[in-house]
Amino acid sequence: MATIEVGFLDFQKDFDKYMTQCQKSGDLIEIVTSSGDLNMYVVSTHGGCCEVLRNDGQRFVHFAEYFDALQDKSEVDQKIGEVFAKNLGNNSDLHLELRKDIRNHFNGTRVDQHNDFFHMVAGQLVDELELIADKNNGLVELIEDFTKPLSFIVTTHVIGLEFKDRDEQKKCRELAGEAIKLVALLAPEKEKITALKAFEEFSDFILPQLEKFRVDADQGLRTNCLLYDFGEKIRAGHEDKLENFICLVNGLFQAGLGATGNSLALCLNLLLEGNDDNSADDIRTYFMAPERTVEEKNEAVSEYIRVATAKLGNVFPRYSQHATAVEGEPIKPNSLVYMSLRKANMDDRAFSKPQLVNPERMKIPPDLSPEALKERRYNRIEKSLNFSYGEHMCPGRRLALVVIRYALEELLRRFPNMAVEDMNIVGEMFGTPTAVTSLTLRLDSA
Repeated sequence: MATIEVGFLDFQKDFDKYMTQCQKSGDLIEIVTSSGDLNMYVVSTHGGCCEVLRNDGQRFVHFAEYFDALQDKSEVDQKIGEVFAKNLGNNSDLHLELRKDIRNHFNGTRVDQHNDFFHMVAGQLVDELELIADKNNGLVELIEDFTKPLSFIVTTHVIGLEFKDRDEQKKCRELAGEAIKLVALLAPEKEKITALKAFEEFSDFILPQLEKFRVDADQGLRTNCLLYDFGEKIRAGHEDKLENFICLVNGLFQAGLGATGNSLALCLNLLLEGNDDNSADDIRTYFMAPERTVEEKNEAVSEYIRVATAKLGNVFPRYSQHATAVEGEPIKPNSLVYMSLRKANMDDRAFSKPQLVNPERMKIPPDLSPEALKERRYNRIEKSLNFSYGEHMCPGRRLALVVIRYALEELLRRFPNMAVEDMNIVGEMFGTPTAVTSLTLRLDSA
């Protein structure tokens, strides 16, 4: 393994080429910039990304410390740093505790209690898709007509937010879509200002709703939502965490709208189109087989996401204040270390034939020795990094898998002969998060 230097503009222009090259060779990329003391690296191997996420010795942290270390920071950067310091953007004991609370809410039976609701919503939206297709020569735009409404309704329900009318719903979706751009650490100042304003406006919307759960537990409010859990914690003496809870709800709402919708669209495209290495018929046959269990389908969805998101381009940053190393390669102090999880998910050092869809990939071989099993688990062999892992693992993993499973089941059952007409993806390497902007389908269900 070695470190190769690439100019910032060259990397932006041909980032896929450089990351593919370094994923295969195992090299680390150092991006040469003119940003003074700030250093930038990109790691695209599975082992390297795991090392950063594992964070042994607290060497790599999230965004808050990056903003703390900025010299001559603007007022906007100061405020953005405060936002990340209040939500899940660092490794303090408080934030690790909050992450545990959220994972508990979004996992196991806490998610399964909403299954009937998820199934009902997916069915209703499929009914509406059919009506839209009837008026449009069989065509529908899945992002606008299905994935966005589904993500919005599900995320809203699990969190517990309420809206007085469709205009307020639309406004909050727009605010969340703008606020998520706060993760673009290197965006122009004007874009940061717009994203920060949207975040603050949506936080103002969340506050009175959380206050309702804080003031009184016995006023007929829902008890199976995240706002109820947070209200209980505040009543139990955690009043000082009120702003943290607001920032958490804000961030979770953004993630729920964006990540779930993108993953659903990409998975459906894979099941309908396949790719050069995988037959769409084979993928669908496995998923829709009558004998398939719920958990088998959930794991299949995770595998579809691993393969399908190879089409996306974003990288995810961590920050190192002090000199350290990734897979033995030195990292300078004050460095942003970007991980290409989609490239890591195609690393043949960690995955057997990574280009192939294998829904049973994570099953443990029965003849594995205890030592080999320990090594396999430590190195996360055959395990996708789409939901990250470790301290900052996505708390909504199970929620996303369940919702996408219901949606795929309903769409494939109702429209077995549907076909992709067109799909568009936009995004920037260090700017606007990559997103599927359109997926046009022909719903020929006959």
